[in-house]
Amino acid sequence: MDQTHSCERPRATGTVRVRFTDAGARLLLTGEIDVSMNAELYAAVSELEDLGMPIEVHTSEVTFIDSSVMAFLASLVRRCDQPIRLVDPPALVRYLLRVAELEDVVEIVDRHPGPGSSSVEVDGTAFRARVACSCSACRAVPAMA
Repeated sequence: MDQTHSCERPRATGTVRVRFTDAGARLLLTGEIDVSMNAELYAAVSELEDLGMPIEVHTSEVTFIDSSVMAFLASLVRRCDQPIRLVDPPALVRYLLRVAELEDVVEIVDRHPGPGSSSVEVDGTAFRARVACSCSACRAVPAMA
């Protein structure tokens, strides 16, 4: 059974949500995630590192992301013993993972490669992009207006 944790802090720019399931933890990032959200991101890292469970990071609804979030992901990987999976990351997130040289330390999972996906080229590399993730964790979170 999913439980929503109180780490949710809606912001004008984006949201950071932590959800727990029997199988692990999910970190849901939506909207614009940048340096102004570092406090929320590091609070989430502190909670997630103590779990000892696999962690999924959902970024399919991220509209902007900066290098501070890549530093956050690197910190999460370093501090947690369990695997970190990025589920259906959009092209921008994939590009920043490559630039930050994190694509070898996180697992990228493509769960929805069917209709609705398209190819996007960033810096000469083709990435598959999705409009939104439709997994059960993301469907349970209302869409931002």
